[in-house]
Amino acid sequence: MNAVAVKSLLLSAVLALTGQAALAQPEGEPDPRVLQAQAYESGRGAPQDFTLALQLYRQAAEDGHPGGLNGLARAYADGRGVARDPARAMQLFAEAAAQGNPVHMTDYAQALESGVAGEPNPAEAVVWYQRAAEAGYVPAITSLGVLALEGSGMERDPALALQLFEQAATAGDARAQSNLGLMYSRGEDVDRNYAQAARLFQAAAAQGLPEALRNLSVLYANGHGVPVDEALSEQLLRQARLASGLELEMVLETIGLGFDQRLSSPDWTRPPGQALNAAARAGDPIALYLSGYQLLLGAGVRQDVLEGEARLQIAAELGLPSASLALALAYARGSGVPQDFEEAYFWASRAAFAQTPEAIGLRDALTDELPQDAIARAQARLRPAELGGE
Repeated sequence: MNAVAVKSLLLSAVLALTGQAALAQPEGEPDPRVLQAQAYESGRGAPQDFTLALQLYRQAAEDGHPGGLNGLARAYADGRGVARDPARAMQLFAEAAAQGNPVHMTDYAQALESGVAGEPNPAEAVVWYQRAAEAGYVPAITSLGVLALEGSGMERDPALALQLFEQAATAGDARAQSNLGLMYSRGEDVDRNYAQAARLFQAAAAQGLPEALRNLSVLYANGHGVPVDEALSEQLLRQARLASGLELEMVLETIGLGFDQRLSSPDWTRPPGQALNAAARAGDPIALYLSGYQLLLGAGVRQDVLEGEARLQIAAELGLPSASLALALAYARGSGVPQDFEEAYFWASRAAFAQTPEAIGLRDALTDELPQDAIARAQARLRPAELGGE
């Protein structure tokens, strides 16, 4: 399909998006199984459990629900909760896309573009991005702009790419803002404008896009369109590294000690006082957490790993997410206990289930460090009834 054909089919739909963020069209009544599967998959609102997510997606898919088909496709594509099967994933992506939801059309297009099951098929990806864009889905418009700029699956057309990026950027899409910023910073196919590039990168960076954070870092390092600020440049680069993959070392460095800032920090150079120890023996979770933290790390007191870990576990079982996070950090770093990513994942998941932000990032970073069987073992210990869920 050539660029002229894409223009004629898209311009009316794209121009209508100016000044507003277009959302995907609803696919009808949401299937509660899909919603619950998404919660298990993400670990938001339920303990992260890829196996349970897979079961629920499969049930919905067997009934022909597009959300179930699409979720099951992602599981087969990524090998989460099931053996990786790219061919099956592509079949399911296609079935979901055929039902007309632009989000699922875009997922199918991305799978075609990336070659999930073999050779990439950018020409077919253009077809599905186009359909999703015509339905008003902004991310599809951005992706279509990328292919137009690259000349992938269609004739190269920088003018069309610029127009698509501008419309999607106006609608608030971070990728479009970043791609448009790149065009202005490079001065390719458009007059170079560092100030405009900086504004676009800033808009995308505010949404946490790693590419925009990196590019904005470069501008601050060199004073292109913004004042030279080496400290800010380094800070942006660190944020980009963290956002780009949640590398475990970066997450641990960012979290630091992970001490609960809602509590008054004790004097770490002195041992726990008699009152604190008495409260800990009486089962007070805060006292258990504070004294256990000191004992585990040997902060102001002779290190007693077994006692510190025991106190933190009791505090965690009593429902204190900070204690779960402390244990997760200890096991992830090997601080006072043998380094054990599986055990760290377990405790981070408990804290993440309680919506502790640092724990969510730590759990997700640990996911990339563990084989599927280790994740499954840890998740088997994280049933909703145990954690007070439904």
